[in-house]
Amino acid sequence: MSIKIKMLAVLTAIASMSGLVFATQSQAVYVDSTPDCDKFAIIRCGTKDLTQLRVEYDSLNKSGSNSSTTEQRDIPAIFSAMGISRADLESTNGQFTFGDVYTDGRVVVNGKTVATGARVAGRHMGGTPISGSSTAGIIPASKMATAQRAIVKFNYDGQFLFAVMTPCGNPVTATNTVPKPKPPVYACEQISKKEISRTEYDFGARSSYKDGAVASGFTFNFGDGTSKTVGPQSGLTRHAYAKPGTYTVTVTALFTANGKNVSATAPACKTTVTVKAEELKPVYACEQISKKEISRTEYEFGAKSSVKNGATATGFSYDFGDGQKKTTGLSDSTQRHTYAKPGTYNVSVTALFKVNGKSEAATAPACKTTVTVKPEVVDVKPVYSCDALTASQISRAKYSFNSRITAEDGASVKSRTFEYGDGTTETKDATGPVEHTYAKAGTYTVKLTANILVNGTTVPATSAACTTKVTVKEADKPGVSIIKTVNGVEHEAVAVNEVFNYEVKVTNTGNVDLKDAVVTDNAPKGVTFKSADKGEIKDNKWSYTIPTLKVGESMKFNIKAVVAEYLPGTIVNNACVETPTVPGEKPCDDATVEVPEPKVERCDTTTNEIVKDIPLSQANDEKYTTDYSQCEETPEVPVTPVTPETPVELPKTGLSQSITAVIGLGSLTMATYYYVASRRS
Repeated sequence: MSIKIKMLAVLTAIASMSGLVFATQSQAVYVDSTPDCDKFAIIRCGTKDLTQLRVEYDSLNKSGSNSSTTEQRDIPAIFSAMGISRADLESTNGQFTFGDVYTDGRVVVNGKTVATGARVAGRHMGGTPISGSSTAGIIPASKMATAQRAIVKFNYDGQFLFAVMTPCGNPVTATNTVPKPKPPVYACEQISKKEISRTEYDFGARSSYKDGAVASGFTFNFGDGTSKTVGPQSGLTRHAYAKPGTYTVTVTALFTANGKNVSATAPACKTTVTVKAEELKPVYACEQISKKEISRTEYEFGAKSSVKNGATATGFSYDFGDGQKKTTGLSDSTQRHTYAKPGTYNVSVTALFKVNGKSEAATAPACKTTVTVKPEVVDVKPVYSCDALTASQISRAKYSFNSRITAEDGASVKSRTFEYGDGTTETKDATGPVEHTYAKAGTYTVKLTANILVNGTTVPATSAACTTKVTVKEADKPGVSIIKTVNGVEHEAVAVNEVFNYEVKVTNTGNVDLKDAVVTDNAPKGVTFKSADKGEIKDNKWSYTIPTLKVGESMKFNIKAVVAEYLPGTIVNNACVETPTVPGEKPCDDATVEVPEPKVERCDTTTNEIVKDIPLSQANDEKYTTDYSQCEETPEVPVTPVTPETPVELPKTGLSQSITAVIGLGSLTMATYYYVASRRS
């Protein structure tokens, strides 16, 4: 609030007390939004927004967020006396906006009167005393010196609940003038269905709503114990049923009304679907072939098959791999076969069936095997040993192991047992590489045991040569972070053409060094980069490439900038870092600045006065003009001085200063002179 407007308010009050009448047109009402750190404020230095209001209420005005640390222990009692609880300062039972409280008792939001008969809680202003406070009382709004900016709360019907003045944190009650809206209307209108397959259906739904209700989706209950909620745009869903049956499908339409979630269904939003049983097809398969060595040249074979859904097993057909075949029934499915000479033979069995009156056959990999008929040998001493174990690293945690094993003169390698050193053991085939993946980093001792078949008995073989060590390193976890500030903080107010400093800090948060980390910062609209301590500024864009950033290391950068002209609102500046070492989305951070709104001079056509401190955003109001001829001085009517009463201190909630004056006749004459002079200026 400008000093000139404060003087006008004081002079007007003095003139009124003295019985003076000035021949002027009514002035536009000034709405005060500047912080009041005086004794009249309930919350000293006020609250700029709802978040700060909650902070100052909870801290009893000590947080310092509004520059005041003076404790006001009676804040909860004062708000309670006005019918406002701490829970009412949340948005759970209404919504907040900004408005103005006028001295005539009106509460106005966006040019509309939402309440009348405003009453205000204030300190040292008299009024109805408030229990729990030694300084506060409740007074009518007419005792305020000026209109005040305020945070206004409405219920979900848009009706006034209460307000809190931002300059001083004084709570306000008033009589709501906003009529209650019509109750919202909403309904579930229809469900539709479309068969996609035997078990799968498409469902659709339609709803209606008006008078403030808003559709938020549909919940389909498919009747089989499952449900699904979809958005309001399509109202479509597809569902597959797991088993046959008749299901009742219900859709519930979802809405929001008066700030609450509501729902509706109807008989038209229910339907039934029938899932028929699947027609079963005959199933038949050859399951297994078994073998048993009877002697060096003789083996016994067995087979197993499976049938269902009407198929019947009739027998098996064996191919012994030496040119001999045999077909059997189910009762004699076990067959013995003698091989005439040494060799390895591939034996297979085909299962036979009757299916829908026809003969069918089936085999499978499990119905094939091999047998080896060894040459007749003289009695020699078997020779066997585990000769070597080697490891090859495939990846950080994965190794491949190879072995060399000797087995001669009747000895053979049956299998190999690997102990990987991490608590796991595997038995693998006799030959070939074996791979193993370790779960965590460390050094492991790997041991190989060769399982040797000697004269029908399995004996183990190992050695120092069949032991080796492998090392698994920690996984690479690259990481990088970026922090952006302005003048050392996240948000700063700066003047036009005032040089300020953006700071950028990049930190290696991973466990590997970063290479070629590119840091960029594009100046937002209205901001001009002037210089930087590192990197390059080109086309108002700054960048710098960090060749190497070691683990835990940070680099800081400073960019000097200015805002060349006033821009309303918050100016957001975003900085990012990107490096090929760290995959994925690049980290970014921002800092913000704002420029205080400049003031201009205009001729006020409603008062024929030149007003100097008009916010730029209000200068285009139709009552203002740059044609200063409309504000030329008009002759003053002489006023007969009267002896004024000594004025008392005027409480001015919303003024940043308290003015106390004892004015005599001479002071009144000078005040009148300055008032006229202020109109000329």
